[in-house]
Amino acid sequence: MLAFLIAGLLLQASVAHSPVSMSRADGGSVVTDLGNGIAVNKGSSLHREWMTIHNDAMPADIQGTIGLDTEYVSQSFRATALVMLRLKEPIRAIDLRYVLFNAWGEIVDVRSIDLVVDIAPSPGGKDKGYITVGGSGSDRVVEMLDLSEQECRHVASVAYIARIRTADGRIVENDTDAVAREIQKFSQRFQPWQLEQHPATAPTARH
Repeated sequence: MLAFLIAGLLLQASVAHSPVSMSRADGGSVVTDLGNGIAVNKGSSLHREWMTIHNDAMPADIQGTIGLDTEYVSQSFRATALVMLRLKEPIRAIDLRYVLFNAWGEIVDVRSIDLVVDIAPSPGGKDKGYITVGGSGSDRVVEMLDLSEQECRHVASVAYIARIRTADGRIVENDTDAVAREIQKFSQRFQPWQLEQHPATAPTARH
């Protein structure tokens, strides 16, 4: 159990147990253009499969199905993600993770977007309870992950919220057993302990 003592408050981790589901979508071509006729996965007709795990018991949930868009910029492989969150309450930090798979259903890596920022539900209107994290614009947070070439070659990914810190100081962790069971529906090779792989360095984040 994770516990922090900050400003006199004991922050203890709780696990959100709830029926967990997984959505799927086409993530587009697996080919990443490097320029000058060079590409990663060049000649492949495969499309990436994006999967997202949802847990209604968490203080926030990912809206829709998301994944990583890859590109080659300044001699580096990078990925960006546009994430829509449905919030039940204000949050102060969120740990988004992406489990990457190769063409054989074998895990490539687990990447983490550890975002520390105040996010609150919309005050009202048609889209109450939703906020955009990612993409572009002065009112959004732009996130970028540096990838290795092997990670850039991934053909499927599973996105999920690993944990959340709420405005009142609670740390809520997702049900990792339930998350693992959903991932195993895609790849029987996957083992629950693989969720504990060390996430890479946090991405660049700016307003």
